Amino acid sequence: MCAASCVERILFASYAPGPNRCVAYLSVGRGARYHGQVRVPDDRGWVMKFVCDAPGGKSWFRLETEAEAEAESALMRHAVEKYFQRALAEARESYTPGLGIERDIGLKTHIAKKMPRFLTLRADDGTGLATAMLPPEIGGGPHFRVIVVGAANSDPYPEHGDAIRALATHLGMRLPRSECFPYA
Repeated sequence: MCAASCVERILFASYAPGPNRCVAYLSVGRGARYHGQVRVPDDRGWVMKFVCDAPGGKSWFRLETEAEAEAESALMRHAVEKYFQRALAEARESYTPGLGIERDIGLKTHIAKKMPRFLTLRADDGTGLATAMLPPEIGGGPHFRVIVVGAANSDPYPEHGDAIRALATHLGMRLPRSECFPYA
C-alpha cells in the first residue's frame, strides 16, 4: 500500500479508431477502491492500473496494453511505444504454452511477470509528467537498464524528483538520476 494515500484512483483515456486514437486523459474517481485493471463498460477506452500516489497530487499508473503505450508515446513525445512492443514480443516468445484448448491460459500472467514494468506519472488532471521503464517482476537481471524520462525525453528529476522517490520507496528500489536518466 502506498504510504502517501490509501485512496486509489483510475485514469481514463478515450479513443476513436484511427492512427491517433487517444483523445484525452482525465482523472476519474477518488473514493472507490479498484483492484487490478478495470475495463470501461462500453469498450471505447481503457483504464490504467494505479500503482501509488506521489507528493503534489501526482500518481503513478502502469501501462499494460499496446494502446496505452501508443497513447503515452504520443502524449509525451518519446519512444516508449517502441520499447513496450519490443518487450511484449520478447515476453510472448519466451512463453511455453500448455496443451489443448487451454494452451494460452497463463500467457497474460507470464507477460506481466516477464515484461519490464512501464509506468506513467500523472498530475491530478491527467497531464503526463514522466514515464519509467523498470525491471520485470522476475528475470530483470543486474544488467537491466532502468529509464525515467519526461516529455520529449527531458529530465524529469528537477521537477518530479519527489514523485520518483515516492515510486522508489513504494517499490523498494533505488531510482537515482545518475542511473535512470539516460542523458545525464
